[in-house]
Amino acid sequence: SDLRVSHFPKLRSPALFVHGSRDPFGSIEEVRSALGLIRTRVELLEIEGAGHDLKRRGRGLSQVDMILAALCRELDFVLVTTDRDFAALPWLKTEDWTK
Repeated sequence: SDLRVSHFPKLRSPALFVHGSRDPFGSIEEVRSALGLIRTRVELLEIEGAGHDLKRRGRGLSQVDMILAALCRELDFVLVTTDRDFAALPWLKTEDWTK
């Protein structure tokens, strides 16, 4: 299948790619391999269990929430929130600021 990456060698700006592990348009391994075509700094944030829209099946978190959570994980930050949906992400360190 066509991963639509022919333009990757032309990219010159550092880039952050956010990709769902259940994305039917390409596996994490395919994306990781395609990122090798880019001649500048790139980072890949995998959203475990998310599809192409970055939503996780059965979860109430938005795309922005999932990107925020992935960034916190990668930066080793604690996400301070009262949103209990984030507790469904076992890999994310959270703290309820109301306690």
